[in-house]
Amino acid sequence: MTTRRPGPGLREAVDRACALLERPPLLVVSDFDGTIAPIVPAPGVVRIEPLGRVALRRLARLGARHPEQIRVVVLSGRPAADVAAHVRVGGLRYLDRK
Repeated sequence: MTTRRPGPGLREAVDRACALLERPPLLVVSDFDGTIAPIVPAPGVVRIEPLGRVALRRLARLGARHPEQIRVVVLSGRPAADVAAHVRVGGLRYLDRK
């Protein structure tokens, strides 16, 4: 099995992201439908991608440890309470299009 090394584009992106951490606050925003959850024909049956939930939990923990430096938001056209019920990660802000 071969290990892929990150290309120069990925390395540059990581370096740029790390530089942003030096200028707080860092705002991390993710859309729900089509980003951390697939687009589905019936909105009530949507399921967040497992890796999306893992990432949000990690970001929420970082935000809890460094509230002055990192803020994490899930944005959606759905009502915020609906998205929060599907995501089920505490420590995030859920925003909708009001």
